[in-house]
Formats: sequence, C-alpha cells, structure tokens
Amino acid sequence: MLLTNFVLVSHTNRVGMDTLRRVAAAIQRQLIEDLPKAWGFTASIHAVERVEETPAGGAPIIVVDDIPEAPGTYGFHRVLTNDPKRLDDDQPYALVKYAANNVWTIDASHECLEMVVNPMGNTMVRAPSVENDRTVDYMAEICDPCGHAEAAYKIDDVIVSDFVTRAYFNGASGTAGAFSAQGRLAQPRTLQSGGYLAWAEMSDSGELGAGDWYILYSGGNATAIPHPNIYASLREGVDFASHAYVEANAKADRKALLQLIKAENRRKTRRPHPRKSGAAWVKRHLKTLRRCAGKDRTMARALSSGESRPVGEKVHESVLKNLTSSSERQFC
Repeated sequence: MLLTNFVLVSHTNRVGMDTLRRVAAAIQRQLIEDLPKAWGFTASIHAVERVEETPAGGAPIIVVDDIPEAPGTYGFHRVLTNDPKRLDDDQPYALVKYAANNVWTIDASHECLEMVVNPMGNTMVRAPSVENDRTVDYMAEICDPCGHAEAAYKIDDVIVSDFVTRAYFNGASGTAGAFSAQGRLAQPRTLQSGGYLAWAEMSDSGELGAGDWYILYSGGNATAIPHPNIYASLREGVDFASHAYVEANAKADRKALLQLIKAENRRKTRRPHPRKSGAAWVKRHLKTLRRCAGKDRTMARALSSGESRPVGEKVHESVLKNLTSSSERQFC
C-alpha cells in the first residue's frame, strides 16, 4: 500500500482551522520539494474540519490534547485493524500531541513523512549494521534517527522535522554525504540527540525482521526488545518498547520519591512531633506517584504477556470511531 493523500485535523480547541491550513501548506511543500530528492516519493496533505472527511485510501493526522497510552511521547503512527482477515481493510492514522509554541508541527511533519515511506508500519531496510560488521534489518522510520527539536527546520515559519535519506541506511561507513535532508548527520547510521534506531538481526531463514530485535538510543547501548510481531504492526511493537524506555527513565525519579515517602513514614512513627517542611511536598506527590505506578504495571503486563493491543484502546476508539462507523467509505 502506498499512501499519497493525508488530512490534518484537530481534536483540540487549541488548534483552529487557520493554523491547520498554514501547517498543512508547509508540510505540503516538504512533501513535494524535499522528500522526493531523498526517497523518490511525493504526497499531498490538506486541512479538514472532521476526521470523516478523510478520503478513501488516505490517512488522518489528528492533533489531540494528550495521548494517554503513550506517556512522554509526542506522537505516533499506527494501523487501525478493521478486519483481521483483510489486510486491505487496515486504516493507517497518526496521533500528534499538542504542544505550546507550535512545536507540535514538528511531530505532524514527522508522522506524515514516516507514513509516506512506511505506511503500514512494516517496511524494513536491509543494510549494514551500526558497527558496520554485519547486515541487519532496520525499521524504515526516516525521522526517528534525527531526534526531535534538534531535527527541526522552518518552511514558511512553520517548524518541520528533518529526516534521513536512503544513503543513511546503505551508505558506506566513513564516507561523507547527505545523510539527512538538512545535512545534520555526518555519517550513516548515526544518531542526533534524542534519536533512535530499531532493527532485527539476520535470522537463519533470511526473512526480513525475523531475528532478534534491538533498539538503540543516542548516547546509549543497544537494548533487546520483545519481538514486535505480536502487535498489529512492527512499528507499533517498537513504539511500545520506546514508551517503556521513557517510563523506565521516569521510574528512577519515582523510586527516589518513594524513598522519601518511606523515610517520612518512618520519621512520623518514631517522632510524633510536627512534620518537617519537606513532608507536605511528599504528600502532594503521592497521588501522582500511585497513578504513574499503575501505568508502569500496565506497560509491564503488556510487554510480558504479548498482548496485541495492550493499552490505549479508549483513546483510539473515541478519536477514530468515525473511521469505522461509516458504511459508505472504504479504505485500502
């Protein structure tokens, strides 16, 4: 499936139609001026008032206030499976979290570009490894290696995302070249701050994506992740692994807070005198701590049990209910 038609729609009161039109116009320029030079693809995007206006064969990019199933992330693209027996009935879409100062436009651009190259979330590129000592299968996500704010550039005063070129995956290590649209990556298969790569090792069968999976974040080491084929798409599986990484980092802060709470409880048991000034701060954060801990348990259960749709169904159904309720429209 090749996606060439996108719509940008707002499900937040903080983004109106005038803003949507301006952002869509800038991304349109990116799709016809920048993307074809690197990948040979082009596409169109326009702003609409309702998600029901998504054309047949197109995909919506929906700006929302929050993405509860993906805490700490700015957006993602997924595939809504209407009929598991019919691959041509799957509906690609993207959610983008609103952020102040219009930085959400980076993520709208990011998701649109990635859906052009990897519409169903299963496209892979076989290329040399990061260490350049073997061949691996990369997820074809062209904006992820570039990070977030560091990967931005402007088109008509709208901030859009940088993206990698074909040479980024296939280029020989140690050679100079245009490895991102803005030339910010000096070497192939390297990462900007905040960027990441996901890949599968080669398997004995030689099938794309069949080997063990890993994810690499800028400044870190490659980490094994569950095989993403247990999800609706490989992209979705990698998303949940990256969300777990974000949660793991946040968990370290919550662990320190728990230690403060335990120390405060011990202090109150030993000395019934008035609490120190820090105790009120700890109490205010108890509710947040418990809520976040619940999210951690949900994520851990999802990753360990291999559920295909572990979290976030509520937001999917509420935001996208109109995509599946109309009997007059079909998607392919």
